[in-house]
Amino acid sequence: MVRPLVPKIHIFFPEASNRGKKIDLCEHFFITHSFSRKIKAKIESYAEAFEADFKKAIKEKNKRKSPYAHDLFFVVLDTDINANRANINIVRQQIQTLVTKYAGDADIILSGRSFEVWLCMYGRTQYTKPYIDQNILNSDVYSSYEKKEKWYIENAERLYEEYPNAKKASILSKTNVFNNTELPPPTGFNLIQDLPDLSNSAVLNYLVQATPFTYFEHLIECLKQYK
Repeated sequence: MVRPLVPKIHIFFPEASNRGKKIDLCEHFFITHSFSRKIKAKIESYAEAFEADFKKAIKEKNKRKSPYAHDLFFVVLDTDINANRANINIVRQQIQTLVTKYAGDADIILSGRSFEVWLCMYGRTQYTKPYIDQNILNSDVYSSYEKKEKWYIENAERLYEEYPNAKKASILSKTNVFNNTELPPPTGFNLIQDLPDLSNSAVLNYLVQATPFTYFEHLIECLKQYK
């Protein structure tokens, strides 16, 4: 078997529901319509119900002399912390479970409080508004925003073309949010530029309490390598 010329990119969405093989999740709609059609690499997406297939793909990659040795793996999720932060311990445990399962095999792309924070980076120099309510966050995205695939299809080209500015806004936002939180971020980590080491308890404890932030640009930077 000949190794593919470009890797397959596997993305597991642990919060995603599905209708058959069709994934119903905003993050998936964003990637599918704004970026996957612009790149040569094949993207394989997995809803929660198909986590076993994601694990199987990792197992195939890790076999000796595997033709899939260059495949890339990501887990995409939100912190989903309530406005009153009452569910912090539950969320922390959920993330820890995913880290334990996939550390070393998949990069975890985290957004706090939800994916809409990433969309709020479009059309702004930064977005640092504290999370109050999901409806308010949704209204901050764009005047026409709907959590439906149709909206992502209609705005696909704009979201693709304006990505560089959204990336800059995301980095600037993390700089300002992390420098102005009640609890300072843990020392020894570059949480602004790097993907966070969620296996470190100090990093995880900090991020489940911080909002807003997103690391979604790290996933898009990977996709754009294969234009």
